[in-house]
Amino acid sequence: MSAFKPRIIRGLPTQLRLSTGLLSFNIAWTFMAGEVSGNVSQVDRAWSILPTLYTALYTFFPLFESVPVNLKAQGVQPRALVMTALQILWSIRLSYNTNRRGLFSLKEEDYRWAVFRAKVPTWLMSLFNFAFIAVFQNLLLFMLGLPAYSPSVNPAPLHSGDALISSLILLAIGGEFVADNQQWAYHNFKKTGTLDSKREWIGARLQFTPADKERGFLAKGLWAYSRHPNCAFEQLVWLLMTLFPFLTTPDLATNPVDIIAVLSPSILLSLLFLASTAFTEKISASKYSAYAAYQQRVGMFWPADTLRKWFWLRIVRGKPMLEQAERSIWGTPSQARKETSKETHKDE
Repeated sequence: MSAFKPRIIRGLPTQLRLSTGLLSFNIAWTFMAGEVSGNVSQVDRAWSILPTLYTALYTFFPLFESVPVNLKAQGVQPRALVMTALQILWSIRLSYNTNRRGLFSLKEEDYRWAVFRAKVPTWLMSLFNFAFIAVFQNLLLFMLGLPAYSPSVNPAPLHSGDALISSLILLAIGGEFVADNQQWAYHNFKKTGTLDSKREWIGARLQFTPADKERGFLAKGLWAYSRHPNCAFEQLVWLLMTLFPFLTTPDLATNPVDIIAVLSPSILLSLLFLASTAFTEKISASKYSAYAAYQQRVGMFWPADTLRKWFWLRIVRGKPMLEQAERSIWGTPSQARKETSKETHKDE
C-alpha cells in the first residue's frame, strides 16, 4: 500500500504522516456526516478537540512504540508539553461552552448554516460543505496543531519567554471564558426576563434591564468595548501559541518567509473569523434596529478600534452624532427610535 502514497507524504516524518492521515480521516467523516444528515455542524462539534489532538500527537510521539531511536532518547520536550497543557485548558473551556449551547447534540446546527443554506442551491451547499467546511476548516485545525511539531523534535530548555507567552495565553483563555459567560447570562435573561446573578460565573454577573432585553443583543461588560470579545481573545490565544516555535528556533525570526509560515495558522484563523463575523453581523443587523449604531460606535474585535470609533464620532462627526449612537445602544431603544424619528422629521 505504501507504493500508492504520494511522494510528498512518504517523505514526511512519521508523526506528520500520522497527523495528515488523521486530517484525511476527519475531512472524510465530517463531509459524509454532513451530507447524510443534512447537518453541516460536524466540524463545529469537533473544533474544541482536534487542534489539541494534533498537538498531543506531536508532543507524546516519543512515547509511541517503534519511533526513531533519537526521538525516543530525547523524550517528551517540555515546551511541547506546555503547549499541550495550555491547549487542554483551551479545549475544556470551549467544550464547556459548546456543550451548554447544545452543539454536541447531533440534532443541533449552528443557526448561520440554515441562513446560508436558504440563500444557495442544494448542489452549491454540498460543494461548500466539502470545500470550505470539511476541507478548509479541518485543514485550519490541523495547522493550529503544527506549531507544536518543532518544539517536540528540537530539544531546548524553557526560559522566561515561555512563562510570558503562557501567562498571556492563560489571560486570553480567561477573557474568552468571561466573554462567553456574559453572553450566556444575557441570553438567559433575554429568554426568561429574570435575572439571578448569583447563579452566574464571576465576571458575568451583569445587571440587565428591560432595555437590554428590548435591544436584542449584548452591549454590556466586555461587549461594550468589543462587538465580539470572545473572538478577539480566541485569535489572541492562537497568535501567542504560534510564537512558541520562535523560542525553540530563534533563527526563524530572521527570515520573513519563515515568519509568515510559522504565523500562517493564526493568520488564516483571523481571516476566517473576519469573514464569519461579517456574516453573523449581517444577520444581527437585519434583526436588531440598534445594531448599526453598535457597529458605528464599538469595534468588531479590538478595544483600540472602539477608541478610534469614539474619536471619529466625537471629534470628526461631532458630539451630537456620538450621543445619538450611544443613546441608540445604551439608552432605552424605544426612546432612541423616537429620537431618531424626530431627527428624521427635522431633516424633512
